[in-house]
Order: sequence, then C-alpha cells, then structure tokens
Amino acid sequence: MNQFLQYFGLICLILIVVFIFLRLIFGKKWQRKVAWVILVGPGLMGASKKLADELPNKVKKETLAEVATYAFMRLTRIGLIGLAIAIIPIALLWIQNNKITEQNYLIESQRRSSLVLLMNNVLTDLSKEIEKQREGEESVALVKQDSIGYGISMPLIGRIASLSQGLLPYRFLVDGKLTEKEYSIERGQLLLALVKSGLDFGSLNSIIATSKFEAAYLEEASLSWTNLSGANLDGANLSKANFNMTDLNSANLKGVDFGGASLRGADLRGVDLRGADLRGANLHRADLRGVDLSMIRSLFETEGLDPKLKQKLEKENPCLFTGKGCGG
Repeated sequence: MNQFLQYFGLICLILIVVFIFLRLIFGKKWQRKVAWVILVGPGLMGASKKLADELPNKVKKETLAEVATYAFMRLTRIGLIGLAIAIIPIALLWIQNNKITEQNYLIESQRRSSLVLLMNNVLTDLSKEIEKQREGEESVALVKQDSIGYGISMPLIGRIASLSQGLLPYRFLVDGKLTEKEYSIERGQLLLALVKSGLDFGSLNSIIATSKFEAAYLEEASLSWTNLSGANLDGANLSKANFNMTDLNSANLKGVDFGGASLRGADLRGVDLRGADLRGANLHRADLRGVDLSMIRSLFETEGLDPKLKQKLEKENPCLFTGKGCGG
C-alpha cells in the first residue's frame, strides 16, 4: 500500500507541475484554450471556415477531404489522450500487483526455508534415535531394534507427520521450464530419507499412515525393495524412478506420473491408478491383480504388460496406446 501511495503522489506532483506550466503559457483561461487546441485545433478550424464559405454552393472535394482529414486527426488524438489517461490507473494497479506478488513469493520462500531447516532438525533427531539403538542404549522413548529395522518414538513420528503437512507443492523450474503441475520437492526428499533410514515396518507404516506425501517430487529416485503399502502418493512425480520389487499394495497412485519408471516385480495389487501416466514404464513381473488399467491416462510404449490384458485394453481403450494418451 505504501508503494501505491508513493506512485500516486508522484503522479499528483506531475499533474500540479503541468497545471502551473500551462497556466504560465496560456493565462487564466488556459483550460479553454488547451481544450480548443486539443479538440479542434487551428487546422480543423481553418478547414471548417473554408467549408462554411463554400456553402451553400458546390463544395470542393479538396475541402471535404481536408475537413475529414483534420477531423480524423482530432478524434485520433482525443482517443490517444483518453487511452493514456485510462492507462494510468491500470499501470498503478499492475505495479501494485507485481509488488504484492513479489512479497508473496518472498514470504513463501522464507516459509520454505524455515521448513527445510525444520526437516533437517527432524532428520537429525531421527539419526540420533537410530544411533542410540545401534549403540545398545535403552530408552523408554525408543522401540528396541528388531531384526528388520529400527523403531522410532511416537513423538518423532508426530513431528514427521506435522512437517509433511507444511511441505506444500508448488511450481518450479526444471531444465529452464516451469513444471505443468505443482509438486513438493521437500516431500519427496523427506520420503526418500525415511525409506533409506532402515526403519522397521511398524514405524514406517505409522509415518505413511499419518503423513502427507501427495504431489511428492521423486523423479529418478531409487526406492527399490521398499514397503510403501497403503501410501498416499496422489499426483506424485515418479517418472524415471526405480520401484523394482517395491510393495505398493493398496497405495493411492491417482494421477501419478510413472513415465519411464521401472516397476519390475513391484506389488501393485489393489492400487488406484486412475489418471496415472505409465508411458514407457517397465511392468515386467509386476503384480497387477485388482488394478483397473482402463482408467489410466497412458500405456504408450509400456513394457512387460500381459499380452492378453494388452489386447483387451487396445480393443476397449485404443487411446491408451497412443502418444497423446486418454484424457488429453
């Protein structure tokens, strides 16, 4: 608002200076004289007098052309002046909106920076809890190490869930181009760090059940042999990622980009793939029992699909196997 008032005050100052300047040149009745010059002008006035002298006799074509030309010039000039006046408030609003947008981006950038710092603190505490178990230290806040991983305290699980809620998706530049959809790079980083931490099934399952990983950005990530059953990855970018032998049983994968991803031997039983893009994905030995592939977006150049299932889908939804895919 302060910026807007500054620009408004500058325009008012310019108008005052112009007012004084015109008064000094044209005198007290400068408004009438300026209006006369702008609206009529000596050229149109002279042409009009010539036309009046020729009436009611035959009017020369040259006179009519001269009157029409000067009239057109006057109207054009008036239109340009009106346009210039109309642009002033539009320009002020545009400047103000740009300032507001810049401030919003700055606020959002600061918010993300604080959340990234918080994520670093959470992951540091995670490492400390796991390290205590590795050293054989006992703590009532920790679950004892089992044969398949490490357990973490419920307060820490709660902090992870809370953190994931704040890591909102947004658009960003990839190879100089703005992403078409909003993704959360930080959610992808958090999930990747968690599955690589050696957590036991109980802790990881609790985190997945209470945290938000929708729209996570995990392009080219490696999540092989990971248990993500029941995970909500709605709208995530998993293109070119490695999900070989990953347990995604009953996961929510609506609208997920699996383009070029490897899902060899992955457990996809009962997953929701509505609107998902599997173009170029590798599905060799993937368990697709209970999966409705008729509602996905694309199977273009997908490998490892059962021949009978592929034949059926080609007959029912031929758009699945085209470069454009189904649904746009």
